[in-house]
Amino acid sequence: MFGLRLLTRPLSIGWPRLIPRRNYDAGYKLREETRWRENLEVLARKDVTLFHYENPTRMALFNGVAAALGPLWVYLGSFAYGLASKMDPYREKMAELDQSPMWILDNVDQASRGVGTAFCLFGLSLSTYWLLRSRHTVRRLILRKGGKLLTIVTYGFVGTGSKTITLPVTQCAAVHQKFQGKRRMFITVNDYYFKFQLNVEKGTFLNKPLFDRTVGISKMV
Repeated sequence: MFGLRLLTRPLSIGWPRLIPRRNYDAGYKLREETRWRENLEVLARKDVTLFHYENPTRMALFNGVAAALGPLWVYLGSFAYGLASKMDPYREKMAELDQSPMWILDNVDQASRGVGTAFCLFGLSLSTYWLLRSRHTVRRLILRKGGKLLTIVTYGFVGTGSKTITLPVTQCAAVHQKFQGKRRMFITVNDYYFKFQLNVEKGTFLNKPLFDRTVGISKMV
């Protein structure tokens, strides 16, 4: 019986595949080449918007908060800087008491100027950085006709205005930072210390394949 079962089992080992395997890699490359040719045809006729992020209300709100925090930090710094002179009347009263903790006033006298200066510098630096970062947030990314020039439209300090910069594509390169994840992407440009920021999380890529082939390519800038 055991031998009959072995003879009746279908022999599936060694049979050739009758259905050919599809080459998905070749199909994907063909679709990418087709899209690239279509993008080149469109680019030869007109400008192409690669990315846009329209949220002027949010930018105006954040810039307003950053601008308001600057004077607040300056006030805190000036108050801490002059705290030592304000403690002089209390020093005379506490000197009359034999068991008064004079070391507290000594610490305030020694640290007040340093703390006040640190408050001013930290607050002004934080507000200035945020305003500059908003100034370098990309509102629209436009690839000009022909594909050699790129126009970067950024937000203004108020949030409603815009600043336009046009430069060759060869001077731009996309930078991905691991700690930012998929939320932000940066574009480095020659002769610009600040990187231009793309809010990938809330913005929209209108032509991602063309972006990857032009601005998204890592270059030496």
